[in-house]
Amino acid sequence: MKFKNLLLLSMSILIAVGVFFSCQEEEIQIKGEITFNIGKLTQANLKSLNDLDSADHVLVTITDELGNPTDYTLYKLELIKFGDDFLTEKIALNIGNYQVTEFYVLDKDDNVIYASPMELSVLAQNVDD
Repeated sequence: MKFKNLLLLSMSILIAVGVFFSCQEEEIQIKGEITFNIGKLTQANLKSLNDLDSADHVLVTITDELGNPTDYTLYKLELIKFGDDFLTEKIALNIGNYQVTEFYVLDKDDNVIYASPMELSVLAQNVDD
């Protein structure tokens, strides 16, 4: 009888512990990796043709769908030359909706050599995505 009561008590404790931990669900954040591709920068996009070879990194600001800043506010991303194009290093964001609100291409001395027009501005029609 004692063994049966001990077994019943042990099972009750295990069930209670299981229910307690199952009620504390952790929010799982799934991250996705993104990179920026900058197509061939033409003289029309740059202050001078010499700037094409001096592109070194970008500064990017990314906000969430409510306009709140993320960890990527004026964040420096290194550029990698890939043929006539440039690619940035990868960054990781939780799955969700975001907006790039600032995007500047800089040379090694941090001089801006290209700035993307802001969304809804007069020049925004010149940017595909």
